[in-house]
Amino acid sequence: MINSRSHSNIPDTNRSTATILSEFLKSTYSVLNRQPDSLRLLDLGCGISNKLDRYASNPDVLYVGMDIDIEALKIAKQRFPNRLFIVADMNHLPFANASFNSVFGCSVLQYVDYHVVFNKVMDLLQAEGTGIFFVNRKYNPVALLIRMWYSLPGNGYKQFFQPVCYFKHDDLQHLHKQYHRSFMYSRHIFTPFLHAIAEISSQKTGYELFSDHLYNLLNHFERFLMRVVPVSGHLCWMSFIAVRKEQ
Repeated sequence: MINSRSHSNIPDTNRSTATILSEFLKSTYSVLNRQPDSLRLLDLGCGISNKLDRYASNPDVLYVGMDIDIEALKIAKQRFPNRLFIVADMNHLPFANASFNSVFGCSVLQYVDYHVVFNKVMDLLQAEGTGIFFVNRKYNPVALLIRMWYSLPGNGYKQFFQPVCYFKHDDLQHLHKQYHRSFMYSRHIFTPFLHAIAEISSQKTGYELFSDHLYNLLNHFERFLMRVVPVSGHLCWMSFIAVRKEQ
C-alpha cells in the first residue's frame, strides 16, 4: 500500500482546480492503492505531472507520463528527472498491449474521438488492470458559457486544447454496459463557476477563504439536488470513471 499525502499538497494551476478535483483524486488514490501488484502506471496527458505526483515520486512505482505538449513535459522532467516522459498523442499510443496495470487520464478524452480511443487505452491494460478517467460532460451550464466565449472571434483555445467531443449521459451508460466492472459518479453543476472566476479573483484579499466556504455550500446543495432530482446529474461538469479490465 502506498502512503498518501493530503490533497492540499498537490501542485496545480490554481487552488480552485485542486479543490474541484479533490474528491476525484481521492477516489483515484483509493483505486490505485488497492491494486494488488506493483503499480505500472501510465499517466495520459500528464502535463507537468501534477496530479499523480505521489506516484511519480515513489521508487516502487513504474510511472510513465505521456503528453503532446513538449514544454509541459520539460517541466515534468525537471520535477521527476528519473521518470520516463513520452511525447505522443492518444490517437497513436506508442505502447504494446498489456504494458500497464493502471492507466490514468484527467480531462483528456474530450480531445479525441473517445469512442475509438477508449478501447485502445483499455488494450494497454493487463488483465485485472484499471483505467481511471475524469471526463468532461457536455451539458454543464457554466461550461457551455465558457465554450461559447471561446468560440467568439479572437478567443480561440490554446494550442493542444481544442476539444473534439464531450461525454453525455448515454456515453456513460454505454461504457457501464460494455465494461461490467466499472464505477462511475458525477459532480459539479454550479461549482465550476468558482473555477471560472478564479483567474480573475484569486489575488483578492479573502477570496480563497470565501471560495472554500461557497464551494462547500454549493457542493452540499448539488448533492441534495441530485438525490431529489436525479436527472439534474446530466448537468454535471465532470464524471469519475474507473473500469476494471476482465480476464
